[in-house]
Amino acid sequence: AIEQARRAAEGAERLPSRAGMGTVAGNLTEAALALPVSNLPALASLMASKPALAPRVRQALDDGAPGLDEIEKAFGNYLSAEQAIGRVAADVDTEAFALALVSAVHRLLHRYSPGGPDHAERVRRVVTALATRMTPSDSQGGGTP
Repeated sequence: AIEQARRAAEGAERLPSRAGMGTVAGNLTEAALALPVSNLPALASLMASKPALAPRVRQALDDGAPGLDEIEKAFGNYLSAEQAIGRVAADVDTEAFALALVSAVHRLLHRYSPGGPDHAERVRRVVTALATRMTPSDSQGGGTP
């Protein structure tokens, strides 16, 4: 679980370098879909069946292992970079949007099951809904989300 979180955080940390490229929604969707889903149900079952693991994982996170906080920060940094170049509205609270996006995707990850609802499509819908609210209005000289 810790290794997966580390890889996911490293991937998310590259997101701010995408500012100004593609679309905001496209970049966020790509980063969100890169978060691991395939064995999350197995990890959740393992954590539930071995309660002693939870405090160890919490301790690892407290000791500096990357987790959702780092992923959220990377998404926020990306949105702030896009805001600085005018692709995200100036009045958008980028930290709040990053929290909303990462929280929604995290929930979808926990609901993932092979053969279940299309995970990628659900992530795209969430990202698109949030990105649409971040778009600068025409009067602000905005662009495509």
